[in-house]
Amino acid sequence: MVDPAGLHNTVISNENLTAGELVTFCDKARQRFYLRPGYLLYKLR
Repeated sequence: MVDPAGLHNTVISNENLTAGELVTFCDKARQRFYLRPGYLLYKLR
């Protein structure tokens, strides 16, 4: 889900994680994926 500011938000709930923790996890996972050296080299070609 995207809010009016263009940021993502979670629409699922989990008894062990808060919505904020889930969003933080997704942010870090996205950073790890897109900032991989192999991915960056691929995009620069």
